[in-house]
Formats: sequence, structure tokens, C-alpha cells
Amino acid sequence: TDALLELLEREPGNVDALSQLYAIYMRQGDYGEAQRYALRISEVAQENGDMHTEMLADSYIGQSWLAMDGYDSAYNYLNAAVTLWNSLDSTARTDESYNAIYTAYNGLGIYSVTIDMDFGRAIDYFCKCLAGRLKRFWIEPLCGILEK
Repeated sequence: TDALLELLEREPGNVDALSQLYAIYMRQGDYGEAQRYALRISEVAQENGDMHTEMLADSYIGQSWLAMDGYDSAYNYLNAAVTLWNSLDSTARTDESYNAIYTAYNGLGIYSVTIDMDFGRAIDYFCKCLAGRLKRFWIEPLCGILEK
């Protein structure tokens, strides 16, 4: 983490470094500290007017709220990420926005099981995540190879 913190001193808006720190603290169970980095990502996104990064931040913030049992806030942030995803032109979606929607769908699936006790809805969210990953990482590359 020291190298990432040094990088952030030089480049305070480095989303990759902020994301890595977010992930480190989530894995360590320090959800409040993870959320601090997710909120910084949101600030960077707003400063730059970057919807893809805002979507990533919303999914991270929602996930951290979910881990801290802040279910209402988690639901709001995760749904904000889905709303941004739905507003993006499908040709303008980036790897960052795909990663964000996977995080949001997984979080909403966990929310559906934990809070709503709606296992069918949870499965729908998990399937959306899986279908998106299959399309992005298997079907699209295969189609690209076949077109050549």
C-alpha cells in the first residue's frame, strides 16, 4: 500500500491506485477505509465529468455500504450504478463500466437475498452479471476472431 499512497501523493486523481486501495481495504475488512477511497473516486469522476468512473465509484460505495450493513445506502448507490449503465450507449461502454456493472449486479443480488429474501431476484442479478461477463469476455472476442 505504501507505493500506492506515494503514487497518490504525486497523482491524487489516479483512479487505478484509488481502486487498488479500495480493493485492499475491502479484502482486509476495513470497509470504512475502503469507502473513503471509493468516495475519492467519485470526487475524481465528478471533477472530470466521467460517467464511467462515477459508475465505478457508485458500485464501490454501494458494495462498501453493503459490507457495513448500510443497506438503504447500498441499494441507492448500486441502483445509481445500474441507472448510469442503462444511460450509456452500448458502444461507449468501457472495461471500467463493465467492471462496475458486474459489481453492482452482484451487490444487488446479495441485497436481494439478505434484505428482501427474494432468491429469484437475486438469481436474476447474478445471471445478468454472468451473462454480461460471458458476452464481454467470450462471445465478443470469439466473434472478432471469426470475422477475420
